[in-house]
Order: sequence, then C-alpha cells, then structure tokens
Amino acid sequence: MATVEKKNAEHQTITGPRHRQLEYWLGATSESLYTLLDIFRLLQKRHDNQIEFVAGIDVLHDMITGVDQRMKPIIEQYGENKTSGNAVAQALKESLFLNEDKMADKEETLSNTYDFLADCHGLHVYVAHLVGCFISLSPTAGALWDRKFIDVVEMAQEEIGRVELWTKMQLAVHGAQTLVVPTLVKVQEKRVD
Repeated sequence: MATVEKKNAEHQTITGPRHRQLEYWLGATSESLYTLLDIFRLLQKRHDNQIEFVAGIDVLHDMITGVDQRMKPIIEQYGENKTSGNAVAQALKESLFLNEDKMADKEETLSNTYDFLADCHGLHVYVAHLVGCFISLSPTAGALWDRKFIDVVEMAQEEIGRVELWTKMQLAVHGAQTLVVPTLVKVQEKRVD
C-alpha cells in the first residue's frame, strides 16, 4: 500500500486494484511489428517496378520477421493487449499510406515518383514509431532485471535502426530527383456515378 503526502500534511492511502501498463506497450509494439510487415507487402505490390526497392524491402521483411520471432517469448512471459496495440498500429498505417480506394479517388496524382517518395516518407515515420516503442522498452527490460528481455530489445533496436537508416537513404536518393526534376502531372478522368 502506498501513501501519498499532500502539501497540507494530510495523508491519503491509495487502495484498489492495480494493473501494470507493460502489457499495453508490448501489445502496441507487437502489433506495430506485425503491421510493418503488412506495410512492406503493400509497398512491394504498389511499387513493383522499383526493383532495388522491392529487393531492399525483402531484406527488411526478413529482419523484422526475426525481431517479431524473438519478441514472442517475451510477450508470452509478460502478456500483451492486442486490441489496444492493433488500434494504434492500424490508425498510424491508415494515416500514412493511402489505400487503393483512396488512391483511385484522387483527382490527380502528381507522378509515380512523387507517390513513391510519399510512401518512403510514410515508411520512415512508421519506423520512427517503432524506434520509440523500443526506446521505452530498453530501460523497462533493465528495471525488470530480465537478461533475455534486455538482449531481445538490444537486438530489435539494432535491426530497426538498420531499417530506419535504409528508409533515410531512400528519402535522400529519391528526394532530389523527385522534387527537382519536372514531371508531367497525370490528371485522372472523374468518374460519373
């Protein structure tokens, strides 16, 4: 039982059920990893003409699959809240990447290269979300004195750091050629329903 002191020196006892928040964070992290794998598949399909990009995504997919597999025993040990985690991961994905229906509804698309750059940017922002998840898990694992948890978090931070560097490289390489070189704007015909 914990005691909290107020400025007027009155004592208030805090009672009632308590719940550790780790399960929510692990759920958000786990579901974000799973959603990142889904984003990889979406981007490979959407940009299948970018051969180097697709090959890079294959490598990243394998790396994140490895992180996901190493996280499973930690999640089994400490638990997770998938519902909350999935809601966060899906909301972020939907805000960063237009789905096929929304892309078809756009009256104009600037160019395939601009859409590609926008997707690279969305991927970078999503990966930054995962970086933040693991930044919080690092001291948490240490506070629990759980060597396996610490090792998994360190490995995950390394792998996700590599993914983040790759996304930064994609933005740097494609940024100048997309934003400086003029391209034709494609205007789609409006659908009459």
